[in-house]
Amino acid sequence: LILSVVIGRISGPVAFGEYTFVITIANIVTIFLQMGMPILLIREIAKYKQQLDYRYLSLLWDWSTNRVLIATLLFFIILSGAVGVIYKQINPTADPLVLFISLILVVVITQSAIEESKLKGLNLVALSIVPDKIIKPILIILAILIFSLYFSIELKVVDFLTIYTLFSIVAFVLLRGVANNRITPYKKLILRRGVDFKFEEVIEKNIKSSKIFS
Repeated sequence: LILSVVIGRISGPVAFGEYTFVITIANIVTIFLQMGMPILLIREIAKYKQQLDYRYLSLLWDWSTNRVLIATLLFFIILSGAVGVIYKQINPTADPLVLFISLILVVVITQSAIEESKLKGLNLVALSIVPDKIIKPILIILAILIFSLYFSIELKVVDFLTIYTLFSIVAFVLLRGVANNRITPYKKLILRRGVDFKFEEVIEKNIKSSKIFS
């Protein structure tokens, strides 16, 4: 909300309307590209963790990442032309760079949603929202204020979208780093005992007392 107020105040009504339009379309497209994966991940990762079935948890973790990545890349390559035609029809004066940045943003938002869902499945809800919902807006606001007020640069729509996309990438990298850090102990346990390893009660106690559940 604060981010929208800042951008609306600095950009003006016309530029803010175009910025909002691009962000809205990008978020709508990501819903289809996610293919319901976030909800599936939250449910299944929580289930496999509860059952101590870390082999399938790890497989689901990697499978979901690859599946969504392929879908987003195909969207970027195949549908970019079609989206460009539609966007040009809606707004003939649109900057092609705006379209290109919005396509990158779609890929980043989709991947971030997947990483966020993985952390929620591990019951790390608070940690999952920090990069995208807290750190990213703060960095975007600071960047906009520095460029517009301190350097007195007149920011255009493409500038706002570029800043938004860059810090969305930063948020995604943070989410991916945290998620990989949290799944690594599970994968190490699988490699240590093999893929057919079954956790006995003694192993379960050791796991619960380790850093995995901290």
